[in-house]
Amino acid sequence: MSEEKNQAMIIKALGKLQDKEINLVLLGDGAEMAKLKTLTQEMKLTSRIYFLGWKTNPYPYIKNASLLVSASKNEGMPMTLLEALALKTPVVSTDILCGPNEILTAEFSHFLTKPLDLDDFVQKINQALISYPIIAESAIEKFKVDTIVNHYLGIIKEIV
Repeated sequence: MSEEKNQAMIIKALGKLQDKEINLVLLGDGAEMAKLKTLTQEMKLTSRIYFLGWKTNPYPYIKNASLLVSASKNEGMPMTLLEALALKTPVVSTDILCGPNEILTAEFSHFLTKPLDLDDFVQKINQALISYPIIAESAIEKFKVDTIVNHYLGIIKEIV
């Protein structure tokens, strides 16, 4: 839980979603935890938000989620987006400088939101919960180890 991950925007979005039965599970720990819990109380969302702390294996949570959302203000390579797609879990993410727009391409690019735009974020979450493209293996093919290794071997062969 940190400011750059922007979980506060996710909490605010939950309060604005059309479906008031949707719950939010937040995994992890960090400096922003107390602020996020206070925000949850202020928004009267304590019955819909679960702070589960750090999990060594988050995959069962991701696999069983209706949606994985990321509101990060910045990222390197957002592995959780790739992990979610590999587990066939729909993703909505902010379209920050690098990362998400390299992962959410083609029909998935519609689920990239303007950074810090709560209304756009809420709209894309609502849409994703109603209808999301089928997540085929090809969605993450270019990020698989074999694909990356073969790419680098091709570059090395060109140089040698």
